[in-house]
Amino acid sequence: MRDLRIGKPVDDCKNTSFGVLGFLIGCILTPRLLLVVLFGSLVSAAGVMAQKVEFIARASAREVMVGDYFQITYTLKNADGKNFRRPTLKDFHVAGTSSGFKQYNINGKVSSEHNFIVNVIPKKAGNYTIPPGSVVSNGKTIRSNSIKIKVSKASQEQNIDVGNNDGVFLRAELSEKTGFIGQMIALDYVIYTNRYIGRYEIVQLPDIKGVFAKDMPNFDAQNQPRVINGRRYTSRIVHRQILYPQQEGEIEIEPVTMRVALETNMGYQTKSIFSSPQTLVINTMPKPIPSNFSGAVGRFSMTTSLNTNRITTDETLIYKVEISGSGDIKRVSAPDLHLDSNSFIVYDPRIDEGFVEEAGLLVQTKTFEYLIAPKKAGSYELHPTFSYFDVEKNSYETLTAEEALITVLQGSGSGANIAKAEAATRKLNDIQLQSRLYSQQMFYGSNVFWILLFIPVILLMGVIVYWKRLRAKQAIDPKLNKQHKASKVAIQRLEQAQLHLQASDSRAFYDELSKSLWGYVSDKLDIPTAELSKENVQNKLQERNCSLITATQFKEMITKCEMALFASMDNETAMNASYKEAEKLIMELEKMI
Repeated sequence: MRDLRIGKPVDDCKNTSFGVLGFLIGCILTPRLLLVVLFGSLVSAAGVMAQKVEFIARASAREVMVGDYFQITYTLKNADGKNFRRPTLKDFHVAGTSSGFKQYNINGKVSSEHNFIVNVIPKKAGNYTIPPGSVVSNGKTIRSNSIKIKVSKASQEQNIDVGNNDGVFLRAELSEKTGFIGQMIALDYVIYTNRYIGRYEIVQLPDIKGVFAKDMPNFDAQNQPRVINGRRYTSRIVHRQILYPQQEGEIEIEPVTMRVALETNMGYQTKSIFSSPQTLVINTMPKPIPSNFSGAVGRFSMTTSLNTNRITTDETLIYKVEISGSGDIKRVSAPDLHLDSNSFIVYDPRIDEGFVEEAGLLVQTKTFEYLIAPKKAGSYELHPTFSYFDVEKNSYETLTAEEALITVLQGSGSGANIAKAEAATRKLNDIQLQSRLYSQQMFYGSNVFWILLFIPVILLMGVIVYWKRLRAKQAIDPKLNKQHKASKVAIQRLEQAQLHLQASDSRAFYDELSKSLWGYVSDKLDIPTAELSKENVQNKLQERNCSLITATQFKEMITKCEMALFASMDNETAMNASYKEAEKLIMELEKMI
């Protein structure tokens, strides 16, 4: 052998031979040495196999903004886990969960990681401690550590300096900054962009205190060109709420978070954008308030109808008053008919409420149906009035219905119609008394006896069947159940898209078509919404043995829907072709997957 200390090469063959020979001689001469070597080998192997089991929770960020998106990852090391339970996150919106498994082999040491990932979005600012999660491993429940998260208020700069918003921002726009209790106020969430957006989604709408809010499914969602601070944008209303204030003072509207997918050279980049908080000021009603003020605020109209204008004192008439307008109809009280109580009995009206949507706003209607009984003959006039506050004129207005003339003739007896109710009551009581007849048939052994006897047994059997079905449903893996129902849900959405096709509503059609395709692959391939992108789906499809042609067709179909949404493609022939292509694509994917 050559001297190793001077860095010269070693004769490997000779070195190995002499080393093995020396080891065997040493083992023969010293048996203790062999025991020591074997013991050390066993200890080393046990160390490799018995790695430390840990369950660790960590967050992708320790300081985030309201509405921003981050992940909490629970990692189980060197053990198999099941029945993962995430903690209750009442101050966070859970956007989805996923799991994964990794195994490492470093220098002969084998270790594994089982990751449980929870995607969360904070609802409000503050300092929070996220409680531990738990998982069952080898029959034992293991709990993770807790995590501290600081949540700051959403940045308001994006609506002030739109130069720092990556070409896209969100605004909450009120139709009125001030108003009165019961006035209808529209709240629009409008997205402004000068970049191509693949998808967008409002994470969660705020709970506005002090108002009654109603979401509007139909509104003008057309793209509109806008110029802000010298820059050109395309704006679009993405959500509308109708607000009816219920209290005076300042009403705070918290920011809304939206997730958008922006197209880049590398595909799509998902980010959060926020609206600025808004303040709605509700003023006190102007003084003096008329004594006949109904409580309605807005713009209203009144119509009336009478079933007959010629009756006798033995009859009754029905008089309907319909109030329609833009304000909170629940605050509208019954109009005064101005009838003399000595000549008529006016019963409490039957009330019906309804609404219709007109041009993205609500028109509410309240109908009062009065039952009127005349006491004496004569000629009378009906002229109800309705007082409300007109928000456009900023004054109290009184509506007076057209006069209705009523001729009352003397009947067979004065006030005979009033006695009809008493006669009907007596008739009902007589029927009840007559029904108390004695039956000579014995109850035991009768049909009623046997029915009552078997009802509890039938109910018990029904409860048992229902309980077994419920247990069977609970035993089904939710993920597998979701995958099995993916095609059914997609077909239902396609049927909805076909309705929009028949109505020639291209935007609604392509929007529903896009949701059908994205929803199908999300459910079928178990891809969280936040991770949906054309490239990611294409890779997942190929991993599931789908052909490259079919995966590419899916990507091209999604691109076609996105272009149609922002380019207003109203060609009916193209819409029919897109529908058939999407239907065929889902069927092919279902067969392949």
